[in-house]
Amino acid sequence: MAGTMKWTWEENKAFEVALVQVPDSPAKLEIIAAQMRTSVDEIKYHYDKLLQDIAVIESGRDVVPEYSPRSATPIVAKKGTRWSAQEHESYDESLI
Repeated sequence: MAGTMKWTWEENKAFEVALVQVPDSPAKLEIIAAQMRTSVDEIKYHYDKLLQDIAVIESGRDVVPEYSPRSATPIVAKKGTRWSAQEHESYDESLI
């Protein structure tokens, strides 16, 4: 995973898993960069993009498709529909 700002799905998934597994600390992004064998700048770039995506999703300005746990087929969500607690839990579990 050397030095490209565009990641594969697998690289992005590894990043998301690392964000959950690495304890919060001032060096968290540096630790993740070392684990993923990439630069701290690249990790910071993807972390900033993730925070921007989360802000857009939470604002209701973007529609996030819901996926059934065993399928890659999206379940169409209505624009601006808030997630239920169960939907949040299912999404969180899919990141692990």
